[in-house]
Amino acid sequence: MNIHIHYHSILVLLATVYPVSFPQIILSFRGRYNHKNQNMIYLEYCVIMSSIILILSCVLVPISNNIIISSDIMWYIISIVAAPILIIIEFIIGTIILRLSGKMVKGISVNANWKKISIVGCISTILLAIIEELIYRQLWSVAMLDNLHWNIYLYIILSSVIYGFNHLYYGFATFIQKTISGILLAVIFLLSGRSIIIPIIIHVLQNLIILLMGRYKK
Repeated sequence: MNIHIHYHSILVLLATVYPVSFPQIILSFRGRYNHKNQNMIYLEYCVIMSSIILILSCVLVPISNNIIISSDIMWYIISIVAAPILIIIEFIIGTIILRLSGKMVKGISVNANWKKISIVGCISTILLAIIEELIYRQLWSVAMLDNLHWNIYLYIILSSVIYGFNHLYYGFATFIQKTISGILLAVIFLLSGRSIIIPIIIHVLQNLIILLMGRYKK
């Protein structure tokens, strides 16, 4: 294998390990501001920084020739059904973590960061969902499976853990939830013939459902 391809793939994997660290560093240098604005600013910075990292990464590891759009309608049906199922799984995982920590679970709750979010925030969550899928499903699969020829199970586990790690800002429970979701998304991505549109649909729908729950749940 070409040494440059090997080097670029390793570099891209390292560069995309924790892109949300940059927004966190930027926010730490800002003055005092409203907590609600903090979440919005952080989300917008994540979109900007993740977009920049994705674009630069694609220069080193091109993915355009590897993007597959499934023509099988069944996968689109599966993606629509999978979105609420993933939410249920995440709620179950959250419940288990709370119970193990000795806390009583009285009902379903949505992270406060997702409640009453603005239109700009909604758009940002959709964009971030798309960017994350392009990075951790598409880009990582090209770098790990096609270029480095690493084990497919290593790709599923490693990409999912890093995907979860990038949600650590919202707490340890969210990290575990997103890691499990990442594994399921990676498996569906591979089973669909690596059609990136399938996990994108699932991820976007998942975020939209959570947004609606946060907006209308009392």
